[in-house]
Formats: sequence, C-alpha cells, structure tokens
Amino acid sequence: MQAMRILLLLFFIFVGPRSWGFQYQIEAKSLLHPSLLKAQQLSRTFESEGLWSVRSASFVQVGMPFDFVYVNQDWDKAILVKEGLVAPAEKMGVILRDEKLGASIFHFQIEGSSYVLMALGFSSAELNHILAPFKPRLSASKWSLLMNSAYAADADCNPKTTAQQTLAESSAGLEDGAILRMIGKCGMDALQGVKQSAEGTMNFFKKLVSDPGALWTDMKNSFSELKEFALNMKSEVISMIDTLGNMPAEQKLQIACTMTGEVLGGAIQAAILAGTLTKIIPMAIAKLRKAGSLLAKLGDLKKQGFKTPDLNLATKEILSCAY
Repeated sequence: MQAMRILLLLFFIFVGPRSWGFQYQIEAKSLLHPSLLKAQQLSRTFESEGLWSVRSASFVQVGMPFDFVYVNQDWDKAILVKEGLVAPAEKMGVILRDEKLGASIFHFQIEGSSYVLMALGFSSAELNHILAPFKPRLSASKWSLLMNSAYAADADCNPKTTAQQTLAESSAGLEDGAILRMIGKCGMDALQGVKQSAEGTMNFFKKLVSDPGALWTDMKNSFSELKEFALNMKSEVISMIDTLGNMPAEQKLQIACTMTGEVLGGAIQAAILAGTLTKIIPMAIAKLRKAGSLLAKLGDLKKQGFKTPDLNLATKEILSCAY
C-alpha cells in the first residue's frame, strides 16, 4: 500500500496538470521575424472586441518572449501572441487552461504560420467568442469533446465581451486610456537599445520548447512587468500633466511619450544590467518625481500669463537633467 501511494505521488508530480506532455517545434524564420501583415489581421480581429495593440513591432526585439500584446483600456484583459512555435496537431484549436498560472492557452494557424496565444483576465464565454475566427470549422458537439469541460458548458453564453464595453467609456476615461497606450508604445520603442541578438533569442526558445508550462510562465511574468511599468508611468505622467494646467489632448499625448522615452532612454544601460523592467520602475518613477516639481513651477508661470517655452521641449530638457 505504501509503495502504491509513492507511485501515485510520483505520477501527480511528474504527469500532473502542469506537465502538459508535449513540446513545441520551432519555425525559425517565423519565430525570429514574425509577420507584420498577419499581425495586422490579428489586430483587426481583436480591435473589433475593444482590444488594441500595444506596439506594432515585435516585443521579442526588446527581449520579451512574445511578439504582440493586445489589451483593453485598463490592461486588466490581455492577449499575448507568439509566432513560430508549433504545437502537436491534437493541441491545435483547443483552449487549454493552466489554473495555477491563471491563463488560457490557444494554438492556431494563419496561412501556414503557427501561433501560441495566451489570454489573461477573460471569462470562458468571452474567450470562446473572441477566438471563434481561429477555431476549426467543427460542429458544436465535436467542440464539446475538444474543449476543456468548463468552457464547453458555457461556450455559447454571453457572446458579447466585456472588453467591447470599454469603447463606451467617458471622454476622460478614453483620454487616460490613450495616454496609457502612448506610454506602452513609446516606452517599448525607447527600449530598442536592449534588444537581444537573433542567436540569443533562438537559444532562449530552444531551452523552453520542451516545457510549455515554463514558457507560458515566462510570457505571463514578462507581461506583468510591462503592465506594472505602464500603469505606474501612467499614474505619474497624469499627475505631472495636471500640474501644467489645461492643454489639448494631442499635447498631453506628446508629453506622455516624451516623458516615457526620456525616462527609459536614460535607463537603457540599467535595463541591460538588470534584465527586467521591474527593477527599472523605481528609478523611472524617482526620475519623474524629481522632474515633477520643476514642471509644476513651469505650469504656475504659464497660468500667471508668463511666456514659457514649448512644454514638450521643456519636458525633454527637464527630464534629461533629472537624475
């Protein structure tokens, strides 16, 4: 009896729910050079659900394990996509749920290119609705055999996603969302200096293709760092913009981009050494707060009617000195 218990314990440790029992194959060309044309096709699909692309270029270029990220306005729902990883045929078109990770995984193809997709923050009904264009044309009864039972139970319920509801937010909410979007784009553009070599990227995926769970964990952790950075930056940027008084929305976005670019531009070397956005956040926020008092004084002068330099240029100059 004791021997049987030991065997069962070993079974659950090595063949349990986190051991997915398969490995990826690599499409080297697609993995290193994801198709921007196909990414646009994905964007059109996700944008119709109230999601937007954080960045038009691949995140792999800045050392992250996914190509594209699509988020809702508040970033509490996200879809991460990586091209060039081929799952076994039996995993294609099947929604997998990693409960410990709190994420859903979906493998699919577009015109011969293979993709792995990670979804965070979606209900099963939302996810089934969003992923419908990428699923095989199978009958509902066949789908219930392929899907996780939790998804099969409510696959046809609540076809509208809550992500779509963000499109009807107030103008203030939309402006905040636009600023957050600008921070994500400009921040990652500024980090182009830390991009990995093709060899380093390939080696990273070669190490993880035999352990899908480890790869998915790395994807989620990298997105969590990106989200934490963007949300922290948004809070500080909006606070600083408020000190400058009323200004056109376009100018706010320009200043948000300048702030993000200057903060990260000065942190590129630190990023190389730290290897993680999480460790950069305190430095970036400290730099912003140091510059904040100077910008506030500039805003006071502007309110009093004094002629002040262009706010975007002034922001750049102040931030470049705020170390």
